[in-house]
Amino acid sequence: MRTEDLIRQLSRAPAPRPDGSPTVALMMALGLGVVIAALSAAYLGFRGDVRAFAPDDATLIKVLGAFAVMIAAGSAALRLSAPGTSNIWRVLACLSLLGVMAAGALQSGLPPLSGPGAETASRLVVLSVPGLVLCLVILRKRAAVSPALTGASAGLMAAGSAAIGYALHCPAEVAGFIAQWYGLAALVSAALGAVLGRHVLAW
Repeated sequence: MRTEDLIRQLSRAPAPRPDGSPTVALMMALGLGVVIAALSAAYLGFRGDVRAFAPDDATLIKVLGAFAVMIAAGSAALRLSAPGTSNIWRVLACLSLLGVMAAGALQSGLPPLSGPGAETASRLVVLSVPGLVLCLVILRKRAAVSPALTGASAGLMAAGSAAIGYALHCPAEVAGFIAQWYGLAALVSAALGAVLGRHVLAW
């Protein structure tokens, strides 16, 4: 076969699909992150409505919101770690979520560095670390086209998984408090993921 014929044949062949196996591994890592956060919530003490097996609207909103963030950011991280896939809308979704969280975190001006809000944010960041580390280990096996942005998506995803578990303990019900401090924790986790991802996911 001539070289020109081989080139034409390869150009007509369908593009290889990225390996989908990391999806399962990533969900398992996030599940472990939720378990870690839930165990921490159990240690700190569950909310009264959770102990009564009758979660109220505030708890459900926090859990569902965190779940949405986790899925959106996870989708972005997976797509960004697979070159040759269409990822524009996922990147835009992830950046939009970051923008919304930034607006929520800054809606009350510069947050104080102490008090119940700061304690909530710091706990969420700490609880995000195990999930972030596991996600980066899994994504390292891929070929991230943008290591920093992929790492930021992983950090945001880990923050979402931690928030699901921590919501079972957190007594906060005011929307402004939740947007500000949960959002600030997510931004810190995303920033940490971006810094680590820039080095860990580079190839």
